[in-house]
Amino acid sequence: MKTLQHPQSKEAIGDQRLPPVESTYSFEELVDNGALIKVTSWATRQMGFTGGALRVDVAVTVRLWRVLHKIPPELTFFQTVRGRGHDVLWLAGWALRRARR
Repeated sequence: MKTLQHPQSKEAIGDQRLPPVESTYSFEELVDNGALIKVTSWATRQMGFTGGALRVDVAVTVRLWRVLHKIPPELTFFQTVRGRGHDVLWLAGWALRRARR
């Protein structure tokens, strides 16, 4: 069996070939279909999503959106959906800045 590997991954792909992309979706279509939840208003310059004339649309998956909303009752005094979202976006921005180096 011939094994293929992605250059930055240790996971073997095997002999399977990926199917060709048969359709594409725009960001707006994914938001309209409910696959993504737009949170652009939560993104700040400090997170790395905006800067000068640059402004990017930011969205989270429905699965992440649900996780952000699952706040245990004993933590509702300390945590909010917006606060959790801010933390996720800040960490994503940090990862983007680190990847650029």
